[in-house]
Amino acid sequence: MINSANKTTEFPLRLTVNTNNRTGYTATISSESNNTALVNNTSAMLAKIDSISTPSSLANLPNNTWGYRLASAPNYNPIPALAAPASFRQTTEATNGVSITDLNIGMKLASNLENGSYTNRLIFSVVTNPIDRRAVFKPGPEINQAIARVNSGSRANAFRRCTVTEGIKQQPHYNVADPVESDFGVYIWPDWSWGDKGICYGSDAAKIYANPDSSYMFSSFSGIYSADFSNIDTSEVISMKGMFKDASYLNPIDVSRFDTHKVQDMSEMFSGIRALMRRDTITLNLSNFNTANVVNMKGMFKDSSRFTDINISSFNTSKVTDMSEMFYGATSLPTINLSSFDFQNVTDMNSMFFQLPNLQTVIASRFNTGKVTNFKNMFWNAAITSLNTAGFETQSAVNMSGMFYGTRIPNLDLSSFNTQNVTDMSTMFAGTEYLTTLYLTNFDTRNVTKFNEMFYLGRYTRDSLTRIYVKNDFNLSSAPNLRLEAFGGRRLIKTSNGSSCYIPTGEQLKCLRIDRPGAPGYFTQI
Repeated sequence: MINSANKTTEFPLRLTVNTNNRTGYTATISSESNNTALVNNTSAMLAKIDSISTPSSLANLPNNTWGYRLASAPNYNPIPALAAPASFRQTTEATNGVSITDLNIGMKLASNLENGSYTNRLIFSVVTNPIDRRAVFKPGPEINQAIARVNSGSRANAFRRCTVTEGIKQQPHYNVADPVESDFGVYIWPDWSWGDKGICYGSDAAKIYANPDSSYMFSSFSGIYSADFSNIDTSEVISMKGMFKDASYLNPIDVSRFDTHKVQDMSEMFSGIRALMRRDTITLNLSNFNTANVVNMKGMFKDSSRFTDINISSFNTSKVTDMSEMFYGATSLPTINLSSFDFQNVTDMNSMFFQLPNLQTVIASRFNTGKVTNFKNMFWNAAITSLNTAGFETQSAVNMSGMFYGTRIPNLDLSSFNTQNVTDMSTMFAGTEYLTTLYLTNFDTRNVTKFNEMFYLGRYTRDSLTRIYVKNDFNLSSAPNLRLEAFGGRRLIKTSNGSSCYIPTGEQLKCLRIDRPGAPGYFTQI
């Protein structure tokens, strides 16, 4: 080694740990004493190889020194003394198998080093991390089943925390503690002693943690009007999918203390919360929600006709990929404020605002939707009368069928749309009885295979469309059947001679072109 070109060497070490401790472990390294040098005990001069004093790369180690490093790290560290061991690995959960850490011991020697055997010992210590004893619910579906069993006959109208000493005497009661994660029992039982008949939950622990899988936990809360969630800690929850699905009786839905910073799935979370009678509407305040890690918001408020306002002003949606059906059928909403939304990773907006007859305004700073492939039925029968489409990014779009079906926008300018990858434009503007002017200036239809009923209007509905502006004829090269009708029911849009576009061969899709002598079409060149 001394005769090598750079007089350095490295020795690999591997530490393997297996623990079922749910808070993981901490691994440390030190010498066996406070002397960190490799010592030649046969040397009259007590020759030694000292530990380095500051972090350094192998090539820059001082002569006759040694150190250690993680295999993944670039620099070597000083050897710690026994009195001050150094932590080099700390985990936060059970290993679920083996945990492997690779290290290297490195040294650099000079030719003036006295011959002999240089020794020291390294002490590796692995200690499990402390555990705070806690109570944890079983997964959401199991809690939902237990509540349903306790509430047989739907007699309860409240859900609240009670003391276990009272509840454990009641029958029936259920232990709904997670058998692995919980150190305390968690119980659910009926309590008919209150004026409002209730379902109690309780534990000897000060607070109860919701399970990482809290999906459908309170779904179909049959007959339950009030619920106290203030003693449930949601800080470990990963999935809130369908958590309050069909919980139509709850009023209010108070989730102001929910900690959602780890949640990844909020799909269907508040779906199916319907008005049980006329004017039975409520508001939903989610301004405290931390959604920085949420990936799925599909159908989050789907078919929830009870909400007249949903406060989502603080939502961080930078990681969300699926917003399909998010507000589908939320028929009582007049305004949806998406001003905080970031759409940069969204790929699916299918039916996002589907069937919203009272929706007048969608507020969004911009639609940075460059990754969205599916815009199908996005605004289907939404009653919006205006929409700023200038910021829409559509370069990845494949499906735009039914995108603006039934909207009430009188003037729609889609001149910024990039449609080069779109294959389906069927019913895209069908049912738009209030639409008077349409700008499709830069539409590229080279890949479109479906144009059928693109501008269709029902027989007995009003018609307002008089102008469709384009730069060029539609490219029909990918359409397999030109004998389909795209303008059925349109009565006001005419060719230059004041008549309907008629193609003698029956290839009516050819009307998707600029009207000119000898080649009738429904488009006006801009």
